[in-house]
Amino acid sequence: MKMMRTEGIKTALHYALVLLVPVAIPAAGKSIHGTVSGASGKVMEGVMVSAFDGDHRKSISVFSQADGSFSIDALRAVDHRVRVRLMGQLDQWIEAVKPGGPALAIPMRPASGEALEEQRPANSGFSMLHFDDPRDRMNFKMMCSYCHQIGTIPFRTPEKPVDWQTMITRMDGYGGLYPHTKRTIVQRLIDTYKDDAVKKWPPFVPPPAPSGKATQVKITSWELGKPFEGSFHDLELGPDGLVYAVNISKGRTVTLDPETGEQKAYPFPRGSHGPHSIELGNDGHMWYTLCASGQMAKFDLATKKYTVCSSAEAPAKRGSFPHTLRINPKDPEGLVWYTDAGRNSCFSLHPVSLEVKEYPLLKKDQAVAAGKGESRGVTPYGLDFSPVDGMIWYSKLNGNRIGRIDPGAPDGDIKEWNPPFRGPRRLHVAPDGMVWVPGFGSGVFARFDPKREEWMVYELPDAANQIPYALNVDPKGFVWICGTGNDTLNRFDPRTEELVEFRLPMRVSYTREIEFDAAGNVWTSTSGPARHMERACGEVIKLELTGDRPGGGIQLVGRKVEAAHSHNREIAYEAKPSPNRPLFDRIEATKVPEGYRPERGRNPQETSRIHQAYVDQRMAGLSTPQRHRVGELWKEKVKLDPGMANRGRSFVKILEYVARQKALSPGTREPKGKPGARRSPGEKPGKQLLSGRVRFAGPPPKRPLIQMNAESRADYPEPIRDERVLVGAEGGLANVFVYVKKGLESKAYPVPTDAALVNQERSMFRPRVQGLQVGQALHMRNSDPFIHNVRSLSRKNRPFNIAQPPGSEDREKVLTKKEGPITIKCDFHPWMIAHFFVMDHPFYAVSDAAGHFAIDGLAPGSYTLAAWHEAYGEQALEVRVGPGASPTAFTFKP
Repeated sequence: MKMMRTEGIKTALHYALVLLVPVAIPAAGKSIHGTVSGASGKVMEGVMVSAFDGDHRKSISVFSQADGSFSIDALRAVDHRVRVRLMGQLDQWIEAVKPGGPALAIPMRPASGEALEEQRPANSGFSMLHFDDPRDRMNFKMMCSYCHQIGTIPFRTPEKPVDWQTMITRMDGYGGLYPHTKRTIVQRLIDTYKDDAVKKWPPFVPPPAPSGKATQVKITSWELGKPFEGSFHDLELGPDGLVYAVNISKGRTVTLDPETGEQKAYPFPRGSHGPHSIELGNDGHMWYTLCASGQMAKFDLATKKYTVCSSAEAPAKRGSFPHTLRINPKDPEGLVWYTDAGRNSCFSLHPVSLEVKEYPLLKKDQAVAAGKGESRGVTPYGLDFSPVDGMIWYSKLNGNRIGRIDPGAPDGDIKEWNPPFRGPRRLHVAPDGMVWVPGFGSGVFARFDPKREEWMVYELPDAANQIPYALNVDPKGFVWICGTGNDTLNRFDPRTEELVEFRLPMRVSYTREIEFDAAGNVWTSTSGPARHMERACGEVIKLELTGDRPGGGIQLVGRKVEAAHSHNREIAYEAKPSPNRPLFDRIEATKVPEGYRPERGRNPQETSRIHQAYVDQRMAGLSTPQRHRVGELWKEKVKLDPGMANRGRSFVKILEYVARQKALSPGTREPKGKPGARRSPGEKPGKQLLSGRVRFAGPPPKRPLIQMNAESRADYPEPIRDERVLVGAEGGLANVFVYVKKGLESKAYPVPTDAALVNQERSMFRPRVQGLQVGQALHMRNSDPFIHNVRSLSRKNRPFNIAQPPGSEDREKVLTKKEGPITIKCDFHPWMIAHFFVMDHPFYAVSDAAGHFAIDGLAPGSYTLAAWHEAYGEQALEVRVGPGASPTAFTFKP
């Protein structure tokens, strides 16, 4: 399959340049105008004509009218490339067109075959993917279309099953794919989108050409950043006339001057990652959520400097995943409100004091008129304020809720409702107080009346294949909805219930936030992967209405639904309780022996033979009771985990576990390392032990539940809680990194030959905190039966991001600069986090579960000892090492 054509069919002297009497010729140097006709010579309405200004990286697009005429004004007096486009027709290009020249007479020619297939939008491509159960299709749609369009030509580029598997794992960002879907989706995608599969699709039937209102529009687009540098997530219009957009992947703000095309970039400070949402504050500055680093930021428009703070309530140093923010311009305090998609809370931030207040949201089954089968009530996502009463409204994308916070009530007086559709995403409140909500998963949008608690639901055309990301309500009350599935923007009139669909200039346009300027023009940005987009660039888009000619709209019929409703029960795949679950967890965490290498097989049959030969050899060496034990454990393992990723490896691990018990004497326990105590390499007799304890002052903080996906949750018989703050029974604080900060200057120490290890085990990084030395190898291991990755957030050392599919070999990194803490994350499992320090000496330790630590091998003398905790920061104190020295103690306070 060829990649998407972006140039169409170029022509030179093919076009006749003629003067058309019916068309008024604008002033020279300002417009390009003409007429479009079909192959038969009949004029064509609804054809998009775009003029590209290469130096300004700008295009202006209009549509031909009922008489076939078009006119593009406000052009610079430079040569432009003109493209003419209509689905079902071949793109036509005209080079070096000067504004103010004679009218263009442009004939169109029908597209067919592969050229027609390349025009198929994402919603049509997605419709080719079939599922046996509608719930499975909805689940896939909800979990795997967050950031790009499914079914387009760029989406179909993976080749091998492992490529598809890796992509699907990344797409399942919130970990909500059903386990049985995970087992079958790769083959389903290959059968739908690869090789000859596309040739078996029914021919693409283009929709009718735009007409009436749908042609009364002028669309201006500016390319942002470099080619293949997309991820321009949200935008905001500045009081200085500039457009401000955030590049989420590059970590910077980009400004665009619409008049000159000038762009400037302002990187966020080191340690601040993932700018996501942006809004103009009442203080005249831009405010951001930094989703990857759990922070909030302010950008001073005068000084161009950032102020960064934690998005979580003190003393927490960072939030989970701050998402969408809004600021009520009528609020005298100018509070910044935002959701956190990584926890079940919304927050407010005072713009001056930077004080953060957390509003814990409702849990499962606490919503008003709650439906059945809701998804844990999590993923707070969209947010807005009511211009009528100042209430804060939010949506829960996966929790399938909308909710309301009363800023005047101490606890927010929170209420939540389940909408009668799936996937409420970025909502907005209209000037009349009605709450408008896009149904991302259901392809609908809806109005919620807070007083009557009543829904009015409207389906978008081809709703089953649409993914409306966001909507906004303009000052006149028109509702604008992203046509994310088919490269459109849609305007809905609540009074007439008419929907007008405006086509965008570029294919594969994953639009995000919608904003309005003072003149009522509509602004948005494209934010999918740049490699998917037609011109491989993110864009800022401005849409101006130029008329209101009758016709061209679609009449919708709303469906009224009272708040008392229910959903179809979703499928639940919960791990069955078992007394042997901890044993299976330990067994699964072990590595297979070196002699077991079925991957050497050149085909499935040979792989199976290698596996069986190894099993037969090992079983022959076991006693009858041991072989019986293997069989019993395997039967229970199959019942507990019927969807295990690699059955052969799991069986071998059980086999090796039973075989190993033979080598242990009766009553002998498996050796366990003592946490906390760390012996320095090369210690000498006469050196001293520095020991102590880290305590936590006050009652232990409540540990929130980790919202794992079903696949990871199956490893735990009980819900698992966050491990950021672990306080022992007697007040000891675990996972505190204690190290000598001063007193070892100008001394060199040998580099350990043993590698440090980061193990991805049961969907957690183990250990959570550790130290290693400059030049020491760091090994990364995946002990789970599903994919992980290790992304470092290092500053001095080069950051890295490695993927580790199940069963892959350990990966090694050697860090060459002293630095700490370095935080690592897994993109597939956002709760996975760990930290390590790269030291230039061996004198450090990590406190154990009781808060104890010990550092051996220090020479007598005075030192500065530091203790770092991920939630409470760092402390330091002066210590004396030598005979008669007292134990060292640190105390952390919440």
